Amino acid sequence: MTMVFIIGMQIAGGLGATIVGLSFFAPSSVLCFWVGRCWHRIGETPWRRAVQDALEPISIGLMCSGVYAVATSAISGLATAGVAIAACLCITWSRINPVYVVLGLGGLGAAIEQLRPAAL
Repeated sequence: MTMVFIIGMQIAGGLGATIVGLSFFAPSSVLCFWVGRCWHRIGETPWRRAVQDALEPISIGLMCSGVYAVATSAISGLATAGVAIAACLCITWSRINPVYVVLGLGGLGAAIEQLRPAAL
């Protein structure tokens, strides 16, 4: 998504990046702000609960597909699979902040990939 800034910068400099960025992010931001205000205002009506219940599996499916896409590109061998399993276990079973787990084990995975001999 942030590629639009680079394209705007290449075409028209800083002003182009600003205009493209605003054009890309402002409409969805305004829509989210407006829907959030309406959502809060309508309270706990039965149809609101039904809409929320219907959107939950969609959200979970989108998150799972994103995790799958990242995992298939990031896990390239037994070592990186072990790092991914360790991250999952640390996040699931400990009280360590997930940001630290992802940063630490992500750095470890990057180091493993750099130290691994290149395939011929």
